Amino acid sequence: MTIFRRWARSAAARFAFAVALVFAVPGAASAATYIDTTLSQLAPENRVKIAQPRPVQVLFQFKSKGLPNGRATAMLKQQVIDALIGSDLFSQVVETPVEGGAVLNVVIDNVVPDGAMKDATAQGFATGLTFGLKGTLVTDNYICTVEYLSGPGAAPITRTAKHALHTTIGLKSAPPNGEKAPNIKIAVETMTRQVVGYAVNDLAGDPAFAPGAATAVAAPAEVPAVPAEAATLATPAEPAAAPTPAGGEG
Repeated sequence: MTIFRRWARSAAARFAFAVALVFAVPGAASAATYIDTTLSQLAPENRVKIAQPRPVQVLFQFKSKGLPNGRATAMLKQQVIDALIGSDLFSQVVETPVEGGAVLNVVIDNVVPDGAMKDATAQGFATGLTFGLKGTLVTDNYICTVEYLSGPGAAPITRTAKHALHTTIGLKSAPPNGEKAPNIKIAVETMTRQVVGYAVNDLAGDPAFAPGAATAVAAPAEVPAVPAEAATLATPAEPAAAPTPAGGEG
């Protein structure tokens, strides 16, 4: 166990050194963060409408590789609450118990695939040694899980949504599926609002969420939207009106 801990610390140190070296040389390299465009701002026509919204108590936690991250939780909590308020799915969003006992648990986990950190360390080290001439692209993946309980003893309703942020260092082209953010803070906050918005909108489309909910829900990001032409062809045409006799009504 000690050997693995030492290796982990050594790898982290090499990556930190590489990044520090890049930024220590003015003009050698620059970093930029891009918001993945698979998800974007939820379109108004795809928002679920609730006839009689109810108040909800929200419980939020941010995790890093499955482990609680208190600092990130505190930093992003208001973004989560703002996203829930903006969804218009609840009459009130608070952190304390509400009338009726409805509770919404929101968890965002920054997941790292196996081997990704090792690859990022190697790429970052190479970027540092070449003073940014060899660029690096690192992707942070996020999974948002929302679980809703309409009241004590109610069956939970759960939905998930995925998002990502891409960071380039040095001479690296922008990812084709990324929109450049002004800075990392805005990127993370935007990602949070978007992924929570999609997850809770999908949740509200469940018939058990609330009576009177609209059936139109935004399609999952992995499923391409149906082209307008295809939608037109799939809609049965109205029957043509019967022709009026030449002589009019007799």
